[in-house]
Amino acid sequence: MNDLKVIEAFSRLKSLRQNVPNGPVETRFVSEFHDVLTMLEATSGVKLDSFGIPASEVRPIVTSFSYVTGEADYSSERYCDYAFFIMKVDGVLTMFELLISQGPGSKAAIGFKPPG
Repeated sequence: MNDLKVIEAFSRLKSLRQNVPNGPVETRFVSEFHDVLTMLEATSGVKLDSFGIPASEVRPIVTSFSYVTGEADYSSERYCDYAFFIMKVDGVLTMFELLISQGPGSKAAIGFKPPG
């Protein structure tokens, strides 16, 4: 595992998490997330495809709606739901926080450890 590259990717991911605006997530943030996933996979050897944002979750959003006619207008740009995006980012962050805290060669703790 290339520790410096993992740290770089992890830092980019934390920065993305802290700076993505609330509301629909633009595709540029989804692309950055996928770039970081690719980097983490390459440097850590861990498969992360289950954390990716599926294309079906990036779609146009309603920009206006007529209650009279029931017609909706949609954006030309595509977006990802904020909660879904954050769920995926947090999943990767949690996984790597656990991997990093265990350190190389250490065994994962088994059982429940109460707080404090």
